[in-house]
Amino acid sequence: MADDQNQDITPPQESPQSPSEPTIEPPIQSSDSSSTDMPPVAPEAPRDAFTPVLVEDENGANKAENEVSESPVPAPQTSATTQTQSLAQQDGHGFIKSLLIKAQAKIQFNKTKKLNKLIQLAQKKQIITNDDVQKLLRVSDATATRYLVKLVQQGRITRVGSPHDAKYQFVR
Repeated sequence: MADDQNQDITPPQESPQSPSEPTIEPPIQSSDSSSTDMPPVAPEAPRDAFTPVLVEDENGANKAENEVSESPVPAPQTSATTQTQSLAQQDGHGFIKSLLIKAQAKIQFNKTKKLNKLIQLAQKKQIITNDDVQKLLRVSDATATRYLVKLVQQGRITRVGSPHDAKYQFVR
């Protein structure tokens, strides 16, 4: 009986020797309600288990249901499937390439429209700055500079002034 009492008594917890040392608390035992809340799970039948259904054919002989058909089921053709997949991949690559070409054309078209707006502004004001381009096209400083450099390369405008205070003049 003394042994039973020793087994039920948990040892006293030791206090931490330093403030950084954590105290060890015994785990809280939960009630056994989780097992009653869960419905019992039925075991699944093995997928390989198959009981053939016997069917009587025209001659009165019993055959399994899957053997009744007279025409054999052809085996799947793997080469045709492989060819179809490779064609689909090629069409996918061709489709992606066509989308890429369309996207690049649209980008180029939009860029040309913006450059034409800049030319119209330069014709109207005669001298434009990077700030004018930023406000007109709603683009960053670097993008405005790229557009202006492109127009300078095309010979449609010229840069006047120092690089820090550049102004661009329309060329007639």
